[in-house]
Amino acid sequence: MFPVIAQWDSFTLYSYGFFVAGAFLLGILWAMRRAGRAGLPTFPFFEMGVYGGVACIVGARLFYVLTDWPHFSMYPGEIFRIWDGGLTLYGGVIAALIFILFFIQSLDLPLWKSLDIYAPSLPLGLAIGRLGCFFNGCCYGLRSDTLGLSFPSTHQPPVFLQQVRDGLIPLDSLRSLPVLPTQLFSAAADLGILLVLLGLERKPRFPGFIFWIFILLYALVRGAIEFFRYH
Repeated sequence: MFPVIAQWDSFTLYSYGFFVAGAFLLGILWAMRRAGRAGLPTFPFFEMGVYGGVACIVGARLFYVLTDWPHFSMYPGEIFRIWDGGLTLYGGVIAALIFILFFIQSLDLPLWKSLDIYAPSLPLGLAIGRLGCFFNGCCYGLRSDTLGLSFPSTHQPPVFLQQVRDGLIPLDSLRSLPVLPTQLFSAAADLGILLVLLGLERKPRFPGFIFWIFILLYALVRGAIEFFRYH
C-alpha cells in the first residue's frame, strides 16, 4: 500500500525493490550458512545466489514483457521499469534453474545436495518478495467487498491504474476498489512451505528430496492462488 518508501531529491526508494533485494540477501546468507554446516564451500553459494538472482529477474521480466508485448511495443521505455512491478515467476524460475544447473556442474559441486541446501531459501525469499508486491499494489486478486482491501491512489499503484483503465473508478479517486490481498495469501503459503521443508529435513531422505518437495508444494499453492488472482 506504500509503493514509495522514501524520496531524497532525485532518488526514490521503492518498496518493491526494497523487499525483493531483502529477499535475495537473506536467502543467500542463509544458504551460505547451511552450506558451511553441510561441509561445502560457502562462497560458491554466494555467487550462485547473486548471479542466479540476476538471471531470475531478467528471465521474469522478459517473460512478462513478451506476454504483454502489444503494450510494451507501444511504450518501450516501460520495459526496464521493474520497480513498477511486472515479473512473471515462470520465466524467472526457468532462467535461474538453467543458470544454477550449469553453475553447479562447472564447479563440480554435488547437484542434489546443493539444491537441497538452497531449497528453504526459496520460499523464504518468495514470502518476503510477496510483501513487496503487496506494498507496491501489484499481483492483486479479484474484486471482493467482504475480504478485499483497497489501495490508496498515492503514487498510482498498478491495482489503481488497472481499475481506472477498466472504467471501474475515475482517475481522481482516492482509493481503489477492494481486492483480495492474494500477495498476503501467497506470503503465508510460502512460509507454510518453509516450515514443512524444515520439518522434513529432520528425517532420512534421498538427495534432492527437499528441493522436489518444494517444487511440488509451490506448484500446488501457486495453482490454487491463481484462481483468486486478477487476470
